[in-house]
This record gives sequence, C-alpha cells and structure tokens, in this order.
Amino acid sequence: MTDGKRRSIARRLFSGRFRPLLDITDKYRTPRIKMTRATKIALLALRLYLIFIIGILIYKFFTSV
Repeated sequence: MTDGKRRSIARRLFSGRFRPLLDITDKYRTPRIKMTRATKIALLALRLYLIFIIGILIYKFFTSV
C-alpha cells in the first residue's frame, strides 16, 4: 500500500475529528533544517534507548505482578 493511499484512507476515516492533527502532521512531515549525519545517528540512538527503557518498564510491570 502506498503512502498516498494510506493517507487518503486515514483522511476519509478521521476527516472530521482528526483534521487538525492531519494538517499539522502534513505541515511538519519534512524537516526545515539540515541535519548532519552525526545528528541523525545521535537521534537514532536516543530513539533506541527510549524504546529499550520502555521495554524494561513493561517487562518489570509484568514480572512484578
């Protein structure tokens, strides 16, 4: 399924209620600033770290019950 097709399905399903959210998402889809390769790597590392921390929290929640 292409990105345009997914977007059109989402717009039809949530057009009234989530219209402002879709407009904001479209506006900020492409970054306005240039990022160096080091910045992209650092942001990726932070995302992975966040996912790891959330995974640990979920694991501890289910194992402590």
